[in-house]
Amino acid sequence: MTLYHYCSAAAFYGILHNREIWLSSLNASNDTHEGIWLSRLLGDVGDWADLSSHVWREVANRLEEFHFRTDCVGFCLSSQRDLLSQWRGYASNGAGFCIGFNEEIFLELAKLKPFDGARLETVQYDVNKQLRYVERQLKVCFPAGRHHKLNPLTYRLDGGARAAKLMEVGSLDAEGIALAFWRSMYIMKNPAFSEEQEFRFLLEIDRPDPASEYMVKGDTLVPYRVAKFPATLKTPIIDVILGPRNMTPTEVVQGFLEKAMYEGVNVWRSGASYR
Repeated sequence: MTLYHYCSAAAFYGILHNREIWLSSLNASNDTHEGIWLSRLLGDVGDWADLSSHVWREVANRLEEFHFRTDCVGFCLSSQRDLLSQWRGYASNGAGFCIGFNEEIFLELAKLKPFDGARLETVQYDVNKQLRYVERQLKVCFPAGRHHKLNPLTYRLDGGARAAKLMEVGSLDAEGIALAFWRSMYIMKNPAFSEEQEFRFLLEIDRPDPASEYMVKGDTLVPYRVAKFPATLKTPIIDVILGPRNMTPTEVVQGFLEKAMYEGVNVWRSGASYR
């Protein structure tokens, strides 16, 4: 699979010239619900509960605590290779580039230190699917047949279309339950962002993180990790697409790619009629 990263001309040059990507703090993204969407969803589950809703609100509160005590760095990609909203939002209003990455680069990076534990994830935007995920995780936390110290929980799915009941609730406390959801905090997003069809190469880190570098983004200091392209992967880049407002001649881009020792990369212009 080819996954696409939209960026400015400066970022395009830096990625290909230095043969590296930067995984930066996802908490500095343009989504004000980044990292807390899931905790709010769990809060809603608690609000819907017939019993023990205070427990689920406490779980949501613990997740928000994790959000402030830890961080998650990531490199954002899309399955869509020529999407106007991506050009406008992430590639200098259409004057930048879109890099088509070989999916294998992320699978190989996850095997290397300091990125062992990193993973490539598909972002989930569908609230009904998010709730079904919550249901599956709760069943893991509270397998049937256990004695419980919390009350049985009933919560609504699919906007009330059906009900799921988890009886015989287990003895985990709120923090233990929250930990079961922690690794999913940054792969569930507000449905308003669904057009992006995002994938993320991400890694949870401590705050502060001794392995991080720092950069300025707007008025904020943002941690990031540098990931060098694995030497074992001969074709990290599959495509390069020039944005609809990018004036660089394709021959110049091809010359740059040859100079930087990238072979067999397809170079073409966006088909978006935008100026």
